[in-house]
Amino acid sequence: MRTQPQNSKANTPDFKQIIEIYLFINPLGSKCYQAEKELLTFIESKTDKKVHFRFIPFHNLQTVSNYMRFHQLPEKNLDLRNEICNNTYGACLAYKAALMQGKKKGRTFLMNLQKAIVEDKCVFNETLLKTIAQQSQLDVEMFLEDKQSDFAKRDYEKDQQIAREMTIQCTPSLVLFDNQTDDYGLLLDNECISLDLVNKLCDSSSSIRDNHKKIMSQDTLVTTITENHLRVLGS
Repeated sequence: MRTQPQNSKANTPDFKQIIEIYLFINPLGSKCYQAEKELLTFIESKTDKKVHFRFIPFHNLQTVSNYMRFHQLPEKNLDLRNEICNNTYGACLAYKAALMQGKKKGRTFLMNLQKAIVEDKCVFNETLLKTIAQQSQLDVEMFLEDKQSDFAKRDYEKDQQIAREMTIQCTPSLVLFDNQTDDYGLLLDNECISLDLVNKLCDSSSSIRDNHKKIMSQDTLVTTITENHLRVLGS
């Protein structure tokens, strides 16, 4: 949920900048795992400001193709494509189920699952999900029930609708805005998401709008998003 923008300016003594970040992810993707780690590093370093953030699982035919291309998998292999699509959907529902036991536990589950897939090269299956759920200190029986629930599926579909209305094309993609302007946000595509760039855009001496203007010639993959798109996140 978006924080309502304030009329205060960044240079007033009592003003506290609030940054909001939405990261659209593939829960099985290595690039997304790296982007999440960089984002969490950024958040932990910003003790002087409030940062609201959310990881939103998203996938479609294009993101599956991107995943296969990145891993040099045969894109015309329909059986493999369907397996990847089903596994990604299953991972999305698993993440939604983990979030039902608390945001912190949900993020812990997501990061543990990605570590197992990306770093430890584990095979995605139900046994792995149970192991990661236990490792993340979830109620495993409740987790397995929630993963199959209509609520998890509806919540997942809401995320897909948000991504479509925000015109998200790839994962990871990052939407960034602050409480200094109500009609200006930024969309960072996967290739330009970095700790350094997010730090520059969120420099508290200026608004995100002004910071973007300073560096926009350097980063062509950073684009502005409209007020209507921002309303999608606030709904």
